Amino acid sequence: MDEETWARRDRIAAALRERRADLASMYEMAHSLLDHGSNKGGERVRVSLICHAMREVMAKSVRALARSASPRVTPTSGEQVQRLPALLTAHPDMNLEGAAPQIVVPLPAARAFDRLLKTAVQETARNRGDVASLLTDDGNEAHPAVAAWIETSRYFVKWAHLHDDDLAPEVLPDDNELKARIATYEELMDGVLTEFFQLQRSIAALLKQINEGTGDLLDV
Repeated sequence: MDEETWARRDRIAAALRERRADLASMYEMAHSLLDHGSNKGGERVRVSLICHAMREVMAKSVRALARSASPRVTPTSGEQVQRLPALLTAHPDMNLEGAAPQIVVPLPAARAFDRLLKTAVQETARNRGDVASLLTDDGNEAHPAVAAWIETSRYFVKWAHLHDDDLAPEVLPDDNELKARIATYEELMDGVLTEFFQLQRSIAALLKQINEGTGDLLDV
């Protein structure tokens, strides 16, 4: 690994540690697992742990560093889904498998499904908006960097779960693929940090000039 790659990794780890030490640990754990091979038979678990760590890092990086992260939607869609079995228990005669174009359901169920659909839409928009706030100056959700971030995050989510099937090692992503995906996160994040630290240095220099009486102040 070249010096610039090491330096970039150190910058990201330091920035994460400054805001949330657990994120830095997750990020470093992913690299530690990637830098060392797995025991025979443990390939799937290793991939899952690496991708789980990076999924968490990407999701929480947005909340920790975005310029204007939007409020969390509550209750979440996941929390609402957990309540559905109780709804079915309360309405055992409810049938959603009818062949008619429209199906009559109890009012509590209709309201629950309405809330769930609206929450899912809100969460999707919120997540994309937060990523855009992190990666772009103007919150441009159509920016290619936003698409690259979201696609990379979805990749980690896909491989983070073991699911029901024990996949053969040859089906799993290899180390080069995992490194390339992590590198996408690192390139995007390093761009954010570079801009942040440049601005921080500019502000520090301006404050120093003002304190020393050497800066030009604008009339306001």
